[in-house]
Amino acid sequence: MVFGEPNSPFRSGGYLSFWSACYVGACTLLAGAFLETGPLVIPACAAFLIALQVYTMHRLRRATSHAASSTARSVFIVRHRRMMVATTAISGVAAAIVAWFVHPLAEIFVFGAPVGTILYAIGRRGMQVRDVMVLKNAMVGVSISVLSIGLVLLGSVDVPGWGPVLVVGLFLGGVVFVDAMLCDIDDIESDSITSTCTVPRFAGIGRTLATADVLACILTAGIIAGALAGLVRLEVAVVYSGLLLASLLVLNPLVPSGAWRNAMDLRLPMCVAGGWTIVILLTSRAPA
Repeated sequence: MVFGEPNSPFRSGGYLSFWSACYVGACTLLAGAFLETGPLVIPACAAFLIALQVYTMHRLRRATSHAASSTARSVFIVRHRRMMVATTAISGVAAAIVAWFVHPLAEIFVFGAPVGTILYAIGRRGMQVRDVMVLKNAMVGVSISVLSIGLVLLGSVDVPGWGPVLVVGLFLGGVVFVDAMLCDIDDIESDSITSTCTVPRFAGIGRTLATADVLACILTAGIIAGALAGLVRLEVAVVYSGLLLASLLVLNPLVPSGAWRNAMDLRLPMCVAGGWTIVILLTSRAPA
């Protein structure tokens, strides 16, 4: 299976942060689908490029700082350091250009995201923000949610009220939180070396999966409740949250060791693509 092949192009795309950037771009599309804003292609492209810059920068710094962990990802990054540096620089410049077409204020995200990444991993080993259990996942969830919704709103002509924005923000942040927690399963070994406390390290893989399932059910119920309250369209809430929940329940027993990050990074984009198709079909068949 391609998930389990250490040197496969699939894994290499993960090491290069390409799949993680696709994830953030898909989060932006998901936020726009819920909030029913204007064109989403440019905001999603900006989110992709900002994420690619940030992830490559963070992983490059972490790999070179903690190369002793000798994880497959760290070894790959150290061996391809020039390519990682070039990717960081090129994606940063491209992000600044694309973000300007979203809105001039979107440049705040382009320059603010790298600063946030540095603060996320600043300090002594074991004392960084990223080393604190739950807090690291919460910060990732909040950051991606703010970036996605912020770009969507800046690129929109008709800005929705605070109610829909809050509900969608909580849902999206929660989804990212759960996915980030599952991604930590891949890093149990290296996190033990760097004194990083994560849910998988603390509770074990089985309890982490069970916790993810419970949280996903709560998030699904929450966004549907928001739809019933009139804050988002019901069919949009049911389709997207249903796909995300179902895919998580199906993938949990199937993902092999070491493939959680790539699986989670690609799950959400696939759910967004599938949800988009289903919603369009439902809308086209609805009576006038």
